[in-house]
Amino acid sequence: MQFLQDIILQKSIWQKNFGWLGLSSILATLLGGLLIGWSIDNFGMPTAFLLFALIFIFFSVSILFPDKVSVQDVSQTQNVPFRFSKKFVLFICSSVFIILLIHVFKMSLSLEMKKAGYTLTDISLYSAYGTLLVLFMPQLLGYLDKKIKAHSLLIYCYITTVLAFLLLLAGLHTITIVLAIACISILAYASRIPAMSLLYSWFHTDTFPKAQTYYASTAWASAIVGYLSVGQILERFGFVNTMYFGIVVGVVALLMLLSIKDRTANTPSQAHLQGTQC
Repeated sequence: MQFLQDIILQKSIWQKNFGWLGLSSILATLLGGLLIGWSIDNFGMPTAFLLFALIFIFFSVSILFPDKVSVQDVSQTQNVPFRFSKKFVLFICSSVFIILLIHVFKMSLSLEMKKAGYTLTDISLYSAYGTLLVLFMPQLLGYLDKKIKAHSLLIYCYITTVLAFLLLLAGLHTITIVLAIACISILAYASRIPAMSLLYSWFHTDTFPKAQTYYASTAWASAIVGYLSVGQILERFGFVNTMYFGIVVGVVALLMLLSIKDRTANTPSQAHLQGTQC
């Protein structure tokens, strides 16, 4: 019983931590949206980037002096082998597809807005406005994760990503741009909470960190594929067809996620309790 209580407490702690991390990312985007475009427009790119570099150096140095963290091992090491189950492979593939759309969306929208006559200040402010709409979404998903299956919450995040591309097909209007940025921001800043909860229900405590590492690597793979593809697609097929590309890729990712038969509730899985892996 104590082991079960430790697992529940452990999950509750990282749900809160990921919620705060998501909120910090949103606040950083808000601050960047207010300052970056304005700084470049008013001071020029060399001066602005020198300022950004100094800020980056300051915060990079500050993390060299963290408080000593006390880690308590709440599980007994059982040498559980890591296995790539069918649903885990589907989950990783769907993650690569859906996360690459963040990069496709941001780059294509920024270039198209610049082409349409928006200033850099306008572009960064619109980004801030859209992100502001989902300011507390990480905390909301963290709360809902205790009441709704993580798989269902993740489906919602995928749907809002497809909706972001559909909104831009309606034209570059203030309302469509802001709402589209808000929709893509849900995936970018809040989807990690249900994703981690889903993995937590599939894997034993000893193999969960490795599963988390594989999931984290999808962000890098998605960024590489996204930036390699979006320039080619924009130049050859234009902005509208790039939006259709985003919709198709998003639907494929959603179908992959829907094909995963997840019957786990938002409670510690049998993998944690019995020392096996789903």
